[in-house]
Amino acid sequence: MGGSISHRAAYGILDILGLSILDIPEILRPMPKHQTHPHKRLLQLDDDLKSKIEEFRYRERFPTEAAAIRELLSRGLAASPKKPATKPKAHKK
Repeated sequence: MGGSISHRAAYGILDILGLSILDIPEILRPMPKHQTHPHKRLLQLDDDLKSKIEEFRYRERFPTEAAAIRELLSRGLAASPKKPATKPKAHKK
């Protein structure tokens, strides 16, 4: 067991003691969670593509599937030819 407690538990203890976070010196206040990747996306994958991503992940030893997908996207974008950006055409019904 580590010596740290969750933010929720810390604020609960303060509440029980009748204190506010402002009563604690700033140096001792819990740090907010740092988000390295704040933008989330939901992807739909077929079985074949999911298997290829899993194989890549384990072969390259990525800790998570998300990290492997980010790396694959980065590599694909780096390898793609540089073209001027154009807006996609609207579909007509």
